[in-house]
Amino acid sequence: MAGKARPRVSGQVESLPCSALDAEAPQGVYRCMKQEQLESFLASVPVEAGDDGWSQAPAERNITLYAAHGGVPLTVSKVDAVKLDGELVWARTPKGGTYQLLLDDLFALAVDAPQNAERKAGFAADR
Repeated sequence: MAGKARPRVSGQVESLPCSALDAEAPQGVYRCMKQEQLESFLASVPVEAGDDGWSQAPAERNITLYAAHGGVPLTVSKVDAVKLDGELVWARTPKGGTYQLLLDDLFALAVDAPQNAERKAGFAADR
């Protein structure tokens, strides 16, 4: 699929196979997120499912989404809520930013470790 743009239709997402992340990917080898993988990740955080469809991360943790399309990477960091809507993934940040990505373009997710409430000055032996 290298060199070919995927057609986009306003208000509609066509069901297409996952796109290769780079032009060097072997023919037929695709790396993309599946719905089951996203749901498994969200269950491991754990997120709280809201009535509005958004899955809210705990207050002290943020999610980072890694996506790529046509060899161009996109990192969406400091996400506090995620919503899956068919093939679309919505991400919301604490400052009100909203992102929309295709599930096929996601290839990795990460969650920040909870922050320690207590920090010791200097080098501590028990860290």
